Amino acid sequence: MNGFRHDLAGGNGNMIIDSFQSPDFETGVSGWQVGKDGSAEFNNVTVRGTVESGRFIGTGEGLEFILYSGVPAANNVIASSCSAAAVDSEGNAILAGSVVYDLDVALQLDPSTASVRTYVNSDVQQGTWSQTGQLTLSPDGSQPAILKPGMLAMQNSGPPGAGEAPAGYGAFYGSPDGGLGGSYGPAALAGTFPASQFDTSTQTNANVTGAHALSAAYTVPGSTLKAGTRLVLEVPYTATMEGNTLELGLSVDGSVSFTVNDTISGTVVGSGIGIKGTVRVIVQVLTAGALGTINAFVDGTVGQAGAQADFSHRGSLTGSALGVSLDTTATHTFRLNSLWGASNAGQTASGYGSEFSYRQP
Repeated sequence: MNGFRHDLAGGNGNMIIDSFQSPDFETGVSGWQVGKDGSAEFNNVTVRGTVESGRFIGTGEGLEFILYSGVPAANNVIASSCSAAAVDSEGNAILAGSVVYDLDVALQLDPSTASVRTYVNSDVQQGTWSQTGQLTLSPDGSQPAILKPGMLAMQNSGPPGAGEAPAGYGAFYGSPDGGLGGSYGPAALAGTFPASQFDTSTQTNANVTGAHALSAAYTVPGSTLKAGTRLVLEVPYTATMEGNTLELGLSVDGSVSFTVNDTISGTVVGSGIGIKGTVRVIVQVLTAGALGTINAFVDGTVGQAGAQADFSHRGSLTGSALGVSLDTTATHTFRLNSLWGASNAGQTASGYGSEFSYRQP
C-alpha cells in the first residue's frame, strides 16, 4: 500500500478538495483556511524559527509591522512601520510611520514631509512619546534644511582632510575650545581651505624690535585665490603708548615689510595712554596667475582703553595699496603685524584672537 485515501487527500497525501478550513472561517474576519494552491489565511501565527518571504504586505489597522527584541513583551520594541499610532498587546506605545526604538528613545522617518524626528518616552515604551527634535530636508534640494530646536554640536575633529567633504558642498568643524573652528565653502574644497577660521590665542608685542605678529598666520593654498576672491583678517587689540608710533598692517609670507598699513602716532596719543580698537585688513584679488595682482586695504578704530567717553585723540585707521603683485598660484600666509617706531620699555601691544574669512566671487 503506497499511500492512503480520505476526504481531504489522495493516495500520496495530495489534497483533493480546493481548501480546508475552520468552521468559523470568513475571509478577512475569522478562522483559518489552507488552500490546495499553497495559499493560507490565519488569525494569529507564532513562529519560533526563521521566516523567509519574498515580500511582506501589511493590511491591518494601525499595527501593520512591529519587530521585537525576542518574544513580544513590554519595552522591547525595536522597530515598527504602522499607518497610525497605536498600542500593541503588550502595552507598548507605537508611533506612526517608520520608527526605530532604543528603550525610551525613538527615531521616526516621515517621507511625506521629508523629516526625521526624535522622541522620548515618559515611561520607557509604555508611556507617552514626546517629540524632542526634527530635521526637515527639501526633497528637490531647492530649500535649506531646517533643524529644530536649532542646535548643532560638533566634535573637535579639526578641519576636514582632502576628499573628506564632497565636491560642491560646504563643511563646518569644531575648535579645541569647543566652539566653531571654521567653515569650508564649496569652491575651497579642492584644497580644503576654510571659508572662515578663528584663533583665540593672544599675540603680544612687548617693545619687540622689528615687525612682530599681532595675529596667527593663516595659510592659503596655491591656486585657491582667483580673480574676485576676497580675504578679510580682523583683530581686536590693545596697546600702551609711550610716545612712539605703532604701525599695524598686513604681512604676507612672514615679510617684515607691510603690504598695507596705517600708523598710530604716539605723539598725538601721548605717553602712558592705553588704547584699544579693532583693525581689519581686506585683500581683493584683481587678476589671478603667476603675475597676479591684488588691492589691499586696512581700516579700524582706536580709542582710549577703559574710558566711557571718547578721548580727544580718538580716530580711525585707514590705508590702501593698489595693484600689488602676488603670484596666486603659490601658497601664501597672511597675518597682522605690528611695529614700534622706536624702543621704549613701557610700550606694549596685544592682539586678542583673530578671524580670517575667505569668499569666492
